[in-house]
Amino acid sequence: MKKIAVLVSNPCIIDARVIRISEAEVNLGYEVKVFAILKENTKEEEQKNGVFYKRIKWNLSEDVRKVIPKFIKIKKLKGFLVKRAAKFVKYDSFKNTFEEEILKYNPDIIHAHDLITLPLGSTIKDKIGAKLIYDAHELEVYRNPPLPWYEKIWVKYIEKKYGKKADVVITVNESIKLILQNVFKNKKIYVIRNTPVIEKYQGPSLRKKLGFDENKKILLYVGKVSTNRGIDWVIKELDKINENIHFVCVGHRDEKYLEKLKNLAKKYKVQNRVHFLEPVAHQHVVDFIKDADVGICAINPVSKSYFYSLPNKVFEMSMAGLPVIATDLPEIKKFLDEVGNGYYFSYKNPEKIHILVNEIMKNLDQINKKEIMKKSRKYAWENESKKIKKVLDEL
Repeated sequence: MKKIAVLVSNPCIIDARVIRISEAEVNLGYEVKVFAILKENTKEEEQKNGVFYKRIKWNLSEDVRKVIPKFIKIKKLKGFLVKRAAKFVKYDSFKNTFEEEILKYNPDIIHAHDLITLPLGSTIKDKIGAKLIYDAHELEVYRNPPLPWYEKIWVKYIEKKYGKKADVVITVNESIKLILQNVFKNKKIYVIRNTPVIEKYQGPSLRKKLGFDENKKILLYVGKVSTNRGIDWVIKELDKINENIHFVCVGHRDEKYLEKLKNLAKKYKVQNRVHFLEPVAHQHVVDFIKDADVGICAINPVSKSYFYSLPNKVFEMSMAGLPVIATDLPEIKKFLDEVGNGYYFSYKNPEKIHILVNEIMKNLDQINKKEIMKKSRKYAWENESKKIKKVLDEL
């Protein structure tokens, strides 16, 4: 049985893309071991759905301090330098932390998720002759938040130097594929979208968790609560939206940003109509959110990566049968137009959000949820995952 070493720079507890692809590789008859970051309250080793997980402690700060001159004693200056240097040191630091364990595993194939893992994957390939898959989740040079010019130069260098070692490149949509073709010339690039697994959710429904009857309407955001996702835009517009409509966010969150959003809701006196719920497992999201009335994906395209994004949430909300209000970005619009459930506003004019919400909520009886589900579910993971066999056959 051939072995695949999956490289990821997080604990791989909630990284739905990595988990889904790893499980699909197991189903194709491979032994799969995910090498991930060990953090508090995570297990060093475990097995889930046939995938082995090995988590290793990564102390980036300690590695960065080694490159800061010892004669610098001023704490603020040292802290500033550590923060800046981390952006450059992290690639070697990650490689040095994981290399020994992966060499012991002796994989036939390395699946490197995101650029930070690519130098490590390239090193392993050189040492043992393993095949290398690079999975570009986004445009690394143009990610959110936008990188300063000097960091962009470094990221471009890393991408070019180590990307040429990849045997196959995977990415998340056609627009990003076209851009990457200019970076990874003569490389075969496959598109595997971030589409959901759909399984029955056994817990209380979305409305039951909120204590809502049918008279209260739900405008839904699903996904990580963080900057440039348009959540702040919605809160600012909520006082112009009918009072029976509540804004509900389901997902993990950046706690500092969450506090800012709660304060913003208080400022606009809509705090009783803004709700933040804990996430459910990725395979249960679609079934859990089907109680909502309208979904929203208000991406603020502060970077090229965001401009060309096609987030998982767009698929999840569509597969739950929801009409979706979205920023009129190319990949999002292309998918929603195909399904027929998209309503758009310009990121330059988010004040239009309240008009769209009120209009759609007034005409919910005209929304054919079953048709939306039918058209969108052809992209469900059970179909999208079939592309993984093509990728592995290429090696």
